[in-house]
Amino acid sequence: MLISCKDDEVKVSLSEDPGYVVNPLISIQAEDGSGNWIDGVIDQNERTINFDFRILEDQSVVNVKLELDEEWAKAVDPNKTNAVLDLSSGITRIRVNDGADDVEYTIFGKHIQLLQRVDAVCNTEHVTGDFVNGSAYLRFKQNSDFSRVILAPILSDKVEIVSTTPSGGVLMKTGI
Repeated sequence: MLISCKDDEVKVSLSEDPGYVVNPLISIQAEDGSGNWIDGVIDQNERTINFDFRILEDQSVVNVKLELDEEWAKAVDPNKTNAVLDLSSGITRIRVNDGADDVEYTIFGKHIQLLQRVDAVCNTEHVTGDFVNGSAYLRFKQNSDFSRVILAPILSDKVEIVSTTPSGGVLMKTGI
């Protein structure tokens, strides 16, 4: 607001720019494993952010990228838009400024296991795959022709196999 006075008149000028933004946080991403970035789901009304990690089990050191509204918003805690957060407690808070006040967002991070396990049969031997960093490893005692391996993935709830590749890759989607 600008006020100017002359001897017999007072002029008041109001700016159309409010000086703040309603939703200062536009988006947030977290690194789920090496180079695999996932989007956080932001609820602007509740000021919450949810991450469903598929690879990263230890969330004590997570790289995050904040995208803030360019008009007025700025990072407060962390004070940079690229930061490392400890999400291991399951609940972490960040603060950004909307141009007038600090706004706090609560981050909820959880690990979602798409595959519960992988069972396999090769000739007469049955094995179950152990998961390490999102990959299942199968160990057969017999030295045999592995081209005859039959895999049976046991999926988590609301997960379905979308496609497979000849090299053994599996693409899954979740309804979670």
